[in-house]
Amino acid sequence: MVDPEDDVVDADALYLMNQWHQADRNHLESSLRSLRLMPYFLSPSPVTNGPVEVDAMEFVGHLRSITTMVNQKYLVPGSQDRDRVWSERGPTQLLFTFPTSHARSFVRHTEKFDSMSDERRQKHVPTTWSAIAAASGLYLHSVLNLANRSQPIDCRLLRRVSLILMRSLDLKSYRLERDTDGIRRDFWFWAVFTCALALSRRQDQLAEREASNGSTSINRDPLGFRALQLWFEQRIQTWSKFAKVTGWAEAKTALTRFTWPVAPPMEEALAEKLWNKAS
Repeated sequence: MVDPEDDVVDADALYLMNQWHQADRNHLESSLRSLRLMPYFLSPSPVTNGPVEVDAMEFVGHLRSITTMVNQKYLVPGSQDRDRVWSERGPTQLLFTFPTSHARSFVRHTEKFDSMSDERRQKHVPTTWSAIAAASGLYLHSVLNLANRSQPIDCRLLRRVSLILMRSLDLKSYRLERDTDGIRRDFWFWAVFTCALALSRRQDQLAEREASNGSTSINRDPLGFRALQLWFEQRIQTWSKFAKVTGWAEAKTALTRFTWPVAPPMEEALAEKLWNKAS
């Protein structure tokens, strides 16, 4: 139990969290000291300080590192098993980025995108923490097939994550017209396409299960997946319009500029099918 008189204030807590996340991962003393911050993770968000946008590029380097390791499975015959990816630095660094970025999203003095210099804006991809967290999780699971040991996502969880991402991306859609920097459009498209692919794969799995069981309820959709799928497909079409991209090869290039794997033929066909249907 933490002594109330020994508690640190919010600003100190954020500072210490950031310092410990940068420390040696195996440093026992830092790990033990960090336990006193556990109550802060169970507390509600500050009432007077709503979250601000974070930089999606904080996550990109780690996602690209993981993607590169996964690509070795397809590019180099007999290479390491993909399960070994979890023992490399990429996943660990990504794991530390999640809470660090979340804590930073509640820092009041965080520089806002609209007040940044042109040079800073070119390297910054503003988004909500919820959006990049949701998209990263879906990317690890439904694109790289790493999370949950490739087992399907629980339908209710997938719906919840999709709704979180939908709400955030809908708020950012107005920037598509004014964003001349392709990386921000690429991120928006990457997040939309990743979720659309996750929903498409899950619906295919549900349809196969219903068919194998001889069920006649294949047209039922109690969780509203079809409406969610349609929403994301319409946003793919929106990006296609603003980016002036019509073919899958160009669309995949845009995804790769952010991060996208070298997929085996079956996975590639599924992604291309989604693109052709939506665009």
